[in-house]
Amino acid sequence: MSPFLCLLVRDMKLATRSGGGAALALSFFALVATLVPLGIGADLKLLARVAGGILWVGAVLAALLSLDRLFQGVYDDGSLELIALAPLPLELTSFAKIAANWLSTGLPLTVLSPLLALMFNLPGDATLTLFLSLLIGTPAVSAIGAIGASLTLSLRRGGLILPLIILPLLSPEIGRASCRE
Repeated sequence: MSPFLCLLVRDMKLATRSGGGAALALSFFALVATLVPLGIGADLKLLARVAGGILWVGAVLAALLSLDRLFQGVYDDGSLELIALAPLPLELTSFAKIAANWLSTGLPLTVLSPLLALMFNLPGDATLTLFLSLLIGTPAVSAIGAIGASLTLSLRRGGLILPLIILPLLSPEIGRASCRE
């Protein structure tokens, strides 16, 4: 097996063994999608109108829960130095870790989204659009999150500052508003 696949499989096993990463993200996503319709009310047209935004925000926030552990395990146990010295380029190493994070967190969130869209009375074509946009967008969330995870790696409580670094990069409106001023 290639070093890339070994690292990908290793990180997938670690993600499932460590517990909390994917299950916590899925639970959070389902909780957000369940509580928002209760708060908004029973207006089905309003729910359908806000469904895409609510589910996207819920998916991004849920994905943020697992990003602080992206590189933390290999940093804490010292294997990051060994991985850096391995023959696999660091770009492929990072890509394997990002892919494992997406497969363990982003893909399950994407698969769960059509079921949660039913609670918002989202039409079938809009549900398909939401699913496809999450399928394309959640890998980008993992990739951008890897930047923040690597920047906060040596910080003691880096998971607390990670959303402050990542969220402006994920929200184009924040960047556009700061450019206007």
